[in-house]
Amino acid sequence: MSLEELKKSFIVDEESFEESKIEEFLSKILKICQIDKQGHVRFIDEKLGDKEKVKYILVARFLANKLDPSISKEIENEEFEKILGKSKEQVRARLSDVRNEKPSIMKDLNRNTHEIKPLFVQRILKEIKND
Repeated sequence: MSLEELKKSFIVDEESFEESKIEEFLSKILKICQIDKQGHVRFIDEKLGDKEKVKYILVARFLANKLDPSISKEIENEEFEKILGKSKEQVRARLSDVRNEKPSIMKDLNRNTHEIKPLFVQRILKEIKND
């Protein structure tokens, strides 16, 4: 491995995303959820906890945006409320849980809008078991 390749592996940017792995990422997230053309996430696996669902919503929107830029990678609190079927307070609590994980996988664009840090897509999807 060249010094430049080692440098890229060692010094990472939270905004980096490996486009070459998008097919692998999609095959994993499809086991959990799907997304429609308006960006609404629908869960296949309803047994997941709300905190995990928040993470997968962030990942799903990010990946959908890579396939179709008309689908925003950003997601607002009200969208989380609709997808999760939870109150504003419950959604804020789950977002806070995700935000407080170390390292934080989520960027708050403002109080009501969030997106995943691209570097963490693979880490979240690693939790999904292969069949």
